[in-house]
Amino acid sequence: MFRATFPDNTPVPPGKVQLWGSYQWITGTDPIHFDTLELRGTSSKNLDQEAYVRHWLDLEDRLLNTHAETLFHLNPDPGSIVRGVGFIRSSLGGALVRRCLSGERYLFPLGDSVPVVRYRPFYLTPTGQGSYAGRFAAVDATTEGYDRSQKDPRLCLINPDFFHHISGPTGGFLEIGYDPAQDGLYDAAAHWKGARWDSVGGTAVTGTPLSFMTQAVSALTPTPFALAVRQPIGQIVPPGPVQLCPGDSVLLSVEPADPNWTYVWSHGAIGSSVWIRNPGTYTVTIQGAFGCSFTPPAVVVEALPAPSVAISPASPAQICPGDTLWLTATPALAYQWFYEGLPILGATGSTLPATQPGTYSVQAVQVCGTADSGPFVLSWHPKPQAYFVSQPPDSIEVGQPLLLIDSTQGGSAWLWIIPPDTFPGSPTLTHAFSQEGTYTLTLISQNAQGCRDTFTRTLYVRPFSGIFIPTAFTPNGDGINDAFEIVAPPLAWSRLRIYSRWGLLIREIVGPPRWDGNDAQGNPVPEDVYTFLFEARLYSGHSLERSGTVTVLR
Repeated sequence: MFRATFPDNTPVPPGKVQLWGSYQWITGTDPIHFDTLELRGTSSKNLDQEAYVRHWLDLEDRLLNTHAETLFHLNPDPGSIVRGVGFIRSSLGGALVRRCLSGERYLFPLGDSVPVVRYRPFYLTPTGQGSYAGRFAAVDATTEGYDRSQKDPRLCLINPDFFHHISGPTGGFLEIGYDPAQDGLYDAAAHWKGARWDSVGGTAVTGTPLSFMTQAVSALTPTPFALAVRQPIGQIVPPGPVQLCPGDSVLLSVEPADPNWTYVWSHGAIGSSVWIRNPGTYTVTIQGAFGCSFTPPAVVVEALPAPSVAISPASPAQICPGDTLWLTATPALAYQWFYEGLPILGATGSTLPATQPGTYSVQAVQVCGTADSGPFVLSWHPKPQAYFVSQPPDSIEVGQPLLLIDSTQGGSAWLWIIPPDTFPGSPTLTHAFSQEGTYTLTLISQNAQGCRDTFTRTLYVRPFSGIFIPTAFTPNGDGINDAFEIVAPPLAWSRLRIYSRWGLLIREIVGPPRWDGNDAQGNPVPEDVYTFLFEARLYSGHSLERSGTVTVLR
């Protein structure tokens, strides 16, 4: 064993110490000061006392184990530590401390030989001058109290094999070395912040044989720094639902994409972007190092129908002349209607009022293109030709029965209008007017298809020139001349008596002078000639009395 003792903390004169033995120890009772220390010989060199190197440290190919002691290198020249393949190992409590200048790049040649030989240095370019310490801990950080499970959610994994203690008065630019072949692929740096490992970013710079995780850090306290694997992230864009037209394809991409991650899609494709040609639900698993993975929300790709447009109601269709049929096109983004092959000006909505017979069509713009409808053929139903005659034709007295007779061509339903009354349902109508004047008589005729036509005629009603008494009537229930009715001016009172040809009173009517052809018991009287006696008093006070015969025909 080599032992060197330097009393009184007094630095030795300029010179150098070379250690040529095998498995040597540097020990003493007081801190040891070297001007230049060179490691030679075989096996490792060991430090059992705090030591200082003022000028040069040459590790050559040896391991310098400081154990729990600290080796201080006082020369601020970045090149004052040299090595072949040698490195410094420290146990818990030990470290390499270098005096650094702001803005200079310093090597901390750290490593370990347990459980395997690993040279894992770091470079530090500090933002301020001072003493900076480093230690390589070849253990799971959790064993030293830095729980790897307590981490920033942006991180998936903290290096389970080793970490570094790095400290100093300011922050700087940090480069942590690692061997991807031996340690695995890392893409981030983590810094213990007292309760968890926080992500401080990191950029992996590939090299041979070592790669470096580089990152500017604002502070070096607390001291633990570790390599980490970022939690894979990303979202599928477009987010969906995505609509797919027949024959088209859509590009699904994961953003942000990372070349260090693998993207495995649910349909077997690999890559951060895939072309999709079929509808369905698509997912992607983003795979990072050490089994870290993430699956963003799925995207649904919906199939859209090929462009098509139809018109309702179905073609062909018929309407009555003068009516309107509303044509409706299936949903689209925009429309243009056509009549007889020519565009209809302003007809750009989903509906069209069609009034003329002919051929209609519509062109529709839809998500997947433009579609043309089939032809829609519209024709007219035959229209009835309304007409009627009146008896008498042009004029009539107040109270005189008027007979209206329908002569419409193609009609099957009728509506008579004699203001202020309407009379539906019959091809003929008998009507008497109570006041003189000029009247407009109207017939609305309708056919089986609901088409209508109107015919009007003017009638003059003359003043009443006296009492009108019919000579015959036909009480057979056909609605025509069914009663014997005496037409007279307004009456204050009236009585009508009906006698058989043998003078037998068969009916007496007080009130409006109208006989329906029945006797007092309500039985129809037989066909015959009957005698009547009519008595009345006008509102003027004058009395009226008439008598005569009336014939009942059945």
